[in-house]
Amino acid sequence: MMLLSLMALASCADANIFSEIPLSIDPPVLANPIALAVSPTRQKLYVINADSRVRYSDGSLVVFSLADPLNPQAEQAVSVPSFSGEVYLDDAAGWLYVTNRDSENEQDTQDTLLRINIDEASPNYLQVESFASAENPFGLDVLSDLSSLFVSAQGETLRYSTGDLSGFSVVALPETVGGEDVDLEQTRQLGLTPNEEFLWVSNLVDLSFLIHVPSMTAPTGSGRQELGSSAVDYAVSGTVATRDVGRDSRFLYVIEAVPSMLRVLDVDDLVAVDGPLQLIDIATLQVATIPLGGDPIKLLVDEANSRLYVSNRSSDYISVIDTDLLENVAYISISTPEVEETLEEGLAIDDGDQVFALAIYNNQYLYASHLETSKISIIDLNTLQVVKTFPDSE
Repeated sequence: MMLLSLMALASCADANIFSEIPLSIDPPVLANPIALAVSPTRQKLYVINADSRVRYSDGSLVVFSLADPLNPQAEQAVSVPSFSGEVYLDDAAGWLYVTNRDSENEQDTQDTLLRINIDEASPNYLQVESFASAENPFGLDVLSDLSSLFVSAQGETLRYSTGDLSGFSVVALPETVGGEDVDLEQTRQLGLTPNEEFLWVSNLVDLSFLIHVPSMTAPTGSGRQELGSSAVDYAVSGTVATRDVGRDSRFLYVIEAVPSMLRVLDVDDLVAVDGPLQLIDIATLQVATIPLGGDPIKLLVDEANSRLYVSNRSSDYISVIDTDLLENVAYISISTPEVEETLEEGLAIDDGDQVFALAIYNNQYLYASHLETSKISIIDLNTLQVVKTFPDSE
């Protein structure tokens, strides 16, 4: 359930005062692009528009051809519900998975997982299917064998079998740890550890958690299947506001928003807990911390180039981190000229371009969405410079 800050907006949306998002491709219409996915084999860029500013009654998926990766061409657009979250591309099977938090009202606590057909040879190309989920689903990760899909929701973590999305198993995150209440309203993102034995669940306002994946059994049949909290092996203290999560073959990377940093964690020695949940300090796992910019929000691991990219939303730049040296090596500004001038004056901004989602094409180009100004920048990974921003302003 995605609650609007102003109830008047919700009432207007229910009354159909907002028009549907335009599905034109000349020019394409973007509206708060929250997620990007790239298919090198299909030469496509998939852009999920959340319409989080509520300009329309719905969001959309826009498909761009990357036959010329420096000149993406919009090919088709389809409607999806507003307030989408993260995306996962199963290129081989031809599916795009998207979490979605759109709800009818405050009492509606069952949101959805979307599956979109991206197989152009299929008669169901770009058909959008909707499956039951929990409240406020956002983060996504998938086992390397693509058999199971994990989703973070409010106070819960879900597991789906990709072959049958009609049911999901649910691990409830503990509401108390060590006799203290835990705030679970902002458990938004998650990520598997390098060996896929554990699942890290971030928390914007309290403790983070590690779930033992083999103990979080896959669903059998349809509907919601409760697993309780026994699969939650560790609660992690020493964090304030953890966000996006990523991994390579060595480390788990976690964004910490307060203070702004990237935490580099070695979790190889973690073992399943035979007994009650254990409380551990993040310092026992930490290899390094790397400073980030203002409001770090999304990360992307580029193992082929031994790099990691972090979008810093309020600073309007991308941190480039060398994963061998474990240090910042560059900063990529994506600001428009007027926003760049504001940043140079050292002023905090809440409504700049707001760099957000990231996606890599053929280890050559990085695509970065502007959540606020609804554009996408293309960055040359050899020069680490923005070479184009699209679509053009009307």
